[in-house]
Amino acid sequence: MRIGFTHTSSYMGQRHVRHSAGEEMAALPLSQEFTDGLVAVYARYFSDDDLKALAQFYETPAGQHFNERAAEVAADSMRFGQQIASQNMNRILRKSAATIPNSRDKPNFA
Repeated sequence: MRIGFTHTSSYMGQRHVRHSAGEEMAALPLSQEFTDGLVAVYARYFSDDDLKALAQFYETPAGQHFNERAAEVAADSMRFGQQIASQNMNRILRKSAATIPNSRDKPNFA
């Protein structure tokens, strides 16, 4: 009987830790540290005028549509990039291996 209690207690403790950690992770994007970090990232790549123009764009229907679909487009683009890299990797490796001078033990990429 004690084993069951210990197991339940341990399980409840693990659930509490996961829940607490999840709450803290979810709160990170709302932190000043996160905001300051993003400001620094954007400042590295965009001028103030660029950011003002982007803000205006995101207020337009096209900007709102882009914002709604950006994550899906990024995910699909990454999948496509992985697919095309996978389809061409053997050819690329064979071509690179062929440039190794005087190698008797050239790798065989099927």
